[in-house]
Amino acid sequence: MAAFGRERLARLSPVRVLILAMLDGAFIAVGGLLAVLLAARIETPAPQRLVGGFGFSTGFFFVVRSEAVLFTEANVVLPATLLETRRSGRRIARFWAIGWIGNLVGAIVTAHLIAAA
Repeated sequence: MAAFGRERLARLSPVRVLILAMLDGAFIAVGGLLAVLLAARIETPAPQRLVGGFGFSTGFFFVVRSEAVLFTEANVVLPATLLETRRSGRRIARFWAIGWIGNLVGAIVTAHLIAAA
């Protein structure tokens, strides 16, 4: 995990991190929308949760396939990177903050676009 985090820190510029994080925020928002829409008419709790889970996992699948920046990824991968390297604490904090802001902005913009549609 630390090697993966170190490689991502070296490869991604702050602007690219922001764009990829916004994209992931949009994917997660769409996954949440799919979960709600697919489970809306199902009244039995277990099948409702199952179908909703399928909808949400679709958005998460897009996140994984795009290799973009998800805030929760930063919470898992970056501490391992920090423990191994100790030199890149500032870069890790910047990556984490930009990832959080980008996910939030991407989700909010997507929600507004969905509401406007």
